[in-house]
Parts: sequence; C-alpha cells; structure tokens
Amino acid sequence: MPANGQIGSGVKIAYSLDASPQTWTAVPEIFDVTQLPNRIRDRVETTIHGTTADRTYIPGLSDVEDLVFVCRANLDAGSVHSTLRGYQNSQTTLWMRVEVPVDVDLTTTTYIAYQFKGRISAAPVSAPKDDLKTIEFTILHESDLFIQDEMASAF
Repeated sequence: MPANGQIGSGVKIAYSLDASPQTWTAVPEIFDVTQLPNRIRDRVETTIHGTTADRTYIPGLSDVEDLVFVCRANLDAGSVHSTLRGYQNSQTTLWMRVEVPVDVDLTTTTYIAYQFKGRISAAPVSAPKDDLKTIEFTILHESDLFIQDEMASAF
C-alpha cells in the first residue's frame, strides 16, 4: 500500500550492466517490495555430548533471499519492464541496487542500500484487474551482496 502517497513506500530500485562505475537505470512504478535480499544464516550444531543436556549452535553459512518486487506493468517496446523481461530470457547478470528510506515519514535523503549481482528468475505479468496490470520481478542473488546504512541515493 502506498505510504504518504508514495507508491512502493519510497523504496527505489535500479539496475546496471556496468561493473564499475555503475550507470543506474531506475525501475519505475514500483508498487510493492515483498522481499529484500537479506542474509539468513543456517546453524551448525556444536554440541559436545555429556557436558550439557542442551544442543549448542554457531552461525553457519548464509543464504541470500531473493529480491521480489511488484510494479505497475508497462510492457511497451523499449520500456524498462520490457527490457528486464528480455534480460530474464537471456539470463543476463545485472547489478541491482535497492534503496530503502531511513526516515519513517519518507522525507529522507539517506537510505539503507542493498547492492548485489543477480539474475531475473521470474517476471510473471498479471491479468489486468480494475485497470491495473502488474508484473512481479524475482531477482536471484548471484554474488557480491553488500548492505550499507545511511547512504545517499546513487540514482
């Protein structure tokens, strides 16, 4: 649901084909971001039998969750959404950047930034409902995730 009249609650998403420096292309009409690419660590059991009745653990390797977001679909030739679907078909590796506003009131100029390399694993288009056609992008993490707090916008 839009917060303070901003679709996507002020979250910005962009992609780049460039390694460094990136030239970002913003993804327009973000309606909802349902999952961010956070690290989720599994756990490794370290229990030594005979010393305790409880199992003990340490953090293990991490998985990075997919980035999932929904846009108001614009599938005209040459549109960003159409271009992203083309990258899905060709399995092109993209640099992705997500900027989440720091301030609750969305007047922020600083963001929590997620940046990583990934590929589009799904981009289904919904049938129009109440004149709203949407597209849900799922970006699979490939490598190089870094998360930065209180960053200025890069695009």
